[in-house]
Amino acid sequence: MSTSPLDGHLEKVKFNLAYRVSLLFTLIFALMTIAHYDDKDNLVVMALGFIICLFSFLYNLKTKNFKVVYYIFSITGVLITGLTLNLLPSATHFGDFIWMFCAIVLAFFGLSNRIGVALLIICTLYIGVYIIFNVNENIITQQPRTSFQKFSLFAEIIAGIYSGIYMIYLIVKFHKFSQQTLLETNKELQIQYDTIKLQDEEKTILVKEIHHRVKNNLQIISSLLRMQSNELKNQESKQHFQEAIDRIFAMSMIHQKLYQGESLSKVNLKEYFEDLIIELIRLYENDFQVTYEIVLDIDKIGLKSIVPIGLMVNELASNSLKHAFKHKQKGNLHLSFIKNDDDIQMKYSDNGSWSDGNSSGFGIELIDLLIEQLEGKVEVSKSEQGTIYNITFTELRE
Repeated sequence: MSTSPLDGHLEKVKFNLAYRVSLLFTLIFALMTIAHYDDKDNLVVMALGFIICLFSFLYNLKTKNFKVVYYIFSITGVLITGLTLNLLPSATHFGDFIWMFCAIVLAFFGLSNRIGVALLIICTLYIGVYIIFNVNENIITQQPRTSFQKFSLFAEIIAGIYSGIYMIYLIVKFHKFSQQTLLETNKELQIQYDTIKLQDEEKTILVKEIHHRVKNNLQIISSLLRMQSNELKNQESKQHFQEAIDRIFAMSMIHQKLYQGESLSKVNLKEYFEDLIIELIRLYENDFQVTYEIVLDIDKIGLKSIVPIGLMVNELASNSLKHAFKHKQKGNLHLSFIKNDDDIQMKYSDNGSWSDGNSSGFGIELIDLLIEQLEGKVEVSKSEQGTIYNITFTELRE
């Protein structure tokens, strides 16, 4: 698993700190062991500290597993200094508080906040017990120190103070390094974002241009068909040409909505169907008044589904306008889409009366083919009050 430069730097800092602290503590406890050679009570503590530090130093040097050093120094450091503070009244405890501080900082920096807080609570209890029960007795029973013991005490306190300051320095330095790394990373991400945004804008323009050209080409085809139909004298042939032009118009409007809209993959259904039906009403120029109603439970649908749906609505509306309202003064078209779980239910109806006999045979066949393409099913009901198409399908995946 790859690591970030920040993680790699932190690992290096933690290893160096474990190496240097374990080496320093080994030297200090070796000096303290020699200084308390004649003091049996303190000698045991110092010798135990020396053995622990030496083991930690050698283990870290050989295995590079610095986390063990943090566990040993943090947990045993707090436990030993706390026990020394309360069980060895003859010892000089100036350094114990410093070592507790160093152990807690090590836990927070090298392990986790939870362990650091736990050790902080333990240290607080140790110090509280010492001050309440042992501080006076400790002062009374302390023994005079030799010059060498004074020197070793001085070295212990200085080493503890410097270790604590060094740990804080590393934490602050790492924080600054982290900030600098984040700033540089943000700059790189901003550059990548700007590049991707520019490429996306270029691709968006390109795709819109493609849709525009497809729409223009379809319009050219429509114009050619219209010019060809003007040369025909047979009205039935002209009607077939007009139906083909209507179908091409339904498809060309899809590409128009794509390059004019915000999304290049989905078409706004309400705008599309309104424009399509209005254009069909205008083309057929019937003597009766036609109104329409569009009810949508979904706003957009994918390009792979909208093409057959658009052609299907074109066929249904065209058939209604041509055949359903011949004996009516007012016609009404109704179109609705309702989404149910994974399926989409499309309902188309009119209030006219047209039958299979007076509708386009190819148009009805085309509707069936389009429903099959959508992997859907249809229920048709015809009566004197009108015709209803209930079509259920699943949106095709792009």
